[in-house]
Amino acid sequence: MKRPKRNIGKSVKQSNTRRNYDTDLFKWSFKDCFYEHQSWGTLGACELIVEIIYKLESYETQIWTDLKNASGGKRDKGGSNNHFIDATKLPNPLRKEYIRRNLMESYDRVFSLRLTGTKRLIGYVRQGVFYILWYDPNHQIFPCSI
Repeated sequence: MKRPKRNIGKSVKQSNTRRNYDTDLFKWSFKDCFYEHQSWGTLGACELIVEIIYKLESYETQIWTDLKNASGGKRDKGGSNNHFIDATKLPNPLRKEYIRRNLMESYDRVFSLRLTGTKRLIGYVRQGVFYILWYDPNHQIFPCSI
């Protein structure tokens, strides 16, 4: 006797857990950069290469965990040089641009990456890649509290 065919559809189980990229090497991209922002215009070619590109390349040898746990600076007492910040804390004009480009829907936090002294890059992280949005030469987008 023939058995009736069963309709077995492929079921795809959705995973509620996100992959943790903390043990991956740091990667970066200028793909979504807000080039129109005034701070990018303050950079000369040498400064862009020496202070940003070289620093990003040096971070490529570190894993995300080490990068996020890096601390230092005169006033830093146990804090981290590189950390996530709630995107709703972006200054109003930057927050509006972030929302306009539909980034807030997927990335409710931005990442602040210390270059040197007061210089920071602000962006978002997707699948272990840091997407640079803004250059913050004077630590003014998210001023540190003393």
